Amino acid sequence: MLADTSSAFAWARVSTSLQEERGLSIPEQLREIREYARKRTIEIVAEFTEAESAFQHRAKRAEFERMLARARTERVSMILVHDFSRFSRDSVGAKALVRQLRELGIKVVSLNDPEIDPETVAGVYLEAITFAKAVHTTSAGASRTGEAWDAGQVCTFLVEQLKQKSLKVSIKY
Repeated sequence: MLADTSSAFAWARVSTSLQEERGLSIPEQLREIREYARKRTIEIVAEFTEAESAFQHRAKRAEFERMLARARTERVSMILVHDFSRFSRDSVGAKALVRQLRELGIKVVSLNDPEIDPETVAGVYLEAITFAKAVHTTSAGASRTGEAWDAGQVCTFLVEQLKQKSLKVSIKY
């Protein structure tokens, strides 16, 4: 099945009222995703939302599973998310799922994480760091102190170091 290169599902998730207060409400996430899609002429075929913790067993995340099932059968080329922590907090499971979807021709696009080329050495490292950030932001200390964003700073630093060494880096913010 060949996916239409300009169609997507939108995914938004919130797990705490604190996230909503900090601008991560489902309506705000969807607003940003719609704007991103509009600027790139991407048609959003369907929107899926969930107000659950992403640490729960995937079987308990009914809307997430419904979106994945539709993604496997419908002609969409991507799933748009506010950031990867909204997609999943399980870094190992999330990376595996993103790869499975990629094999089906579906790219998971995060609006607020770097675009990573998984075919490069730098991309493999940055993908691991990006998903580790999703896990780190879950800890109570990180959410209170803002340490969660240190992972983004690490990504930026690594990209600059890799570029200085003339390694192929394909990242877009």
